[in-house]
Amino acid sequence: MKLDSTPGDGFLTLELNGRLDTLSAPGVEAAFDAHIEAGSTRLILNMNNVHFINSAGLRVLMTTAKKIARENGKLVFCKLPPEVQSVFEIGGLLSIFLIANDEPAARDMVKA
Repeated sequence: MKLDSTPGDGFLTLELNGRLDTLSAPGVEAAFDAHIEAGSTRLILNMNNVHFINSAGLRVLMTTAKKIARENGKLVFCKLPPEVQSVFEIGGLLSIFLIANDEPAARDMVKA
């Protein structure tokens, strides 16, 4: 899993590339934690290039959302590929997470 970060005006966009699974989850969680500890509590996760996600990946996303909520921050997902959206839907996460169709909409949501 590759993780690229782009700072914005009061938020950070993280673009995930690859599989978010049992092998990559610990590294992704450590990267998320480092960003949160550095003060980035308004995050956009661009999921456009995530080709697979399993329960370990979902656990990282849910744990990260809880950590950000404790810091009064905001986590917004955008550009979910169909296979990721399907997993979110099956897991009942579409109503829990903030999800935008594209990055401009995600920026509006994370700033609100």
